[in-house]
Amino acid sequence: MKLIFTTLVLAATSIAVVQGSKFWDDFYVNFRDGKVQYPGYDTGSTIALGLDNTTGSVFQSKYPYLFGNLSMQLKLVGGNSAGTITPYYGLPRAADLGIPYLGYQPMYIYSRIWNGESWATCGGGVKTDWSLQPFLASYTNFNVWNACEIRDYTVSSSHACFEKLYSSSYGQAPNLALTQAQIDDLRGTISLKMEPPPLDRVYASLEEAETEIFAFAHRKGYNLSRLHSKVNKGGEKRKVWLACAQAGDYRNGTAGDYRNRVDVCTGRGGGVCA
Repeated sequence: MKLIFTTLVLAATSIAVVQGSKFWDDFYVNFRDGKVQYPGYDTGSTIALGLDNTTGSVFQSKYPYLFGNLSMQLKLVGGNSAGTITPYYGLPRAADLGIPYLGYQPMYIYSRIWNGESWATCGGGVKTDWSLQPFLASYTNFNVWNACEIRDYTVSSSHACFEKLYSSSYGQAPNLALTQAQIDDLRGTISLKMEPPPLDRVYASLEEAETEIFAFAHRKGYNLSRLHSKVNKGGEKRKVWLACAQAGDYRNGTAGDYRNRVDVCTGRGGGVCA
């Protein structure tokens, strides 16, 4: 969307949405060989990022936002989309993907479509059907309100946005602290730790241990995202050390007790691969 900017101090801005403007007014688009389309009668109001077996495509907002309400409608790849990845991120300084720790740093809006068939669907067990290419993910109706974007990283520019932040509703009670309901939700989430398989089981082989791990995850309804195996030679028997990285539930043992380890990282969710 085309945005009207009212300058506060240097690059700090207050934003309002103007209807009828184009996607490229607010985003940089990176693609190759016609991977990006602008469908519909109003060219530029909707963008479709494309993926084929040679490359994908990406867009990023021209400027980062320190705070604000931002919305966009996203339509994922339809039909058999196995192996295709379409993340929608906030990222600082166009460097780090994801939003593990937002902190107080301006965030770019970022999305792309790319090939993750080596791991994405059933741990890479289901490959992408490239006869269906190109795969398209569509975006439209980008809106920004009550926001402050930073046009550069000068101290005065950032400071102006922080001043605007603390004078806005975001910097006032009750937004300065979690509500009791939010605290209860957080505690509930923390309590949902995956129950690890028994630690006292002795396996005849590493293959048997891995089979048991997958079976256990399937019975519990866990989405097994990654499996890394480490085998240290030595000792007559194999024991398995299991770690649920998602829950931070690491079980430690002595080197003598756990000569051979299988590290399991799991996450809750649907799409469990039988």
